[in-house]
Amino acid sequence: MGIRLSFKDNKDIPDWVKGYIYHAAEANLIKGYTDGTFRHNNEATRAEAVTMISNALSTMNEGIDTSYKVLVQGEEVSLNTPVQVINDIAYVSVREIIQAANPDLDIKWEPIKQYLYYDWEMLHVLKPNKINYEFNGLYGMEFPAKSRMLKGELMFPVGTYLSEYDAYFLGNLWNAKWDKVNKTIDINVIIPMMPNPS
Repeated sequence: MGIRLSFKDNKDIPDWVKGYIYHAAEANLIKGYTDGTFRHNNEATRAEAVTMISNALSTMNEGIDTSYKVLVQGEEVSLNTPVQVINDIAYVSVREIIQAANPDLDIKWEPIKQYLYYDWEMLHVLKPNKINYEFNGLYGMEFPAKSRMLKGELMFPVGTYLSEYDAYFLGNLWNAKWDKVNKTIDINVIIPMMPNPS
């Protein structure tokens, strides 16, 4: 089952588009109509389109800082998605960071249910606009802020808020060293288990 929207015409909206509508509504890019419907089959007016684009541009550009240097396991990496700093929390592209440390890992995006996932002996699920990270559906870990989307990439907050035990078993992606003065983020991604053989 896909995402359930708060719009009155939720049942009429195709599942494949609900995730995108949900995240756009969460980010206040769209609000729907005053009667509580979304009307997905309606063509947007010019005014509606301009409002959505303007809202999206201001949200996407918030806190972007291209002057940051990001290191993964001691090596500087070039990310396609810039670091975003919002409310004194730094966000990085989780897919790009994990793949920088594990280039052969197959990370996939599930468009209907809206999550990023990979199988590394356990199913790891990373969702937008959530405050936790789960694997095998059994363990949730809370972050100091919700994950975000930026230019189609899932952005997760980094910081030193894990115990050493959790950092080891969950990977130090979530326990990065963030130097605000020198604008560097140093991430030592540790995933201690070997992937399933293909």
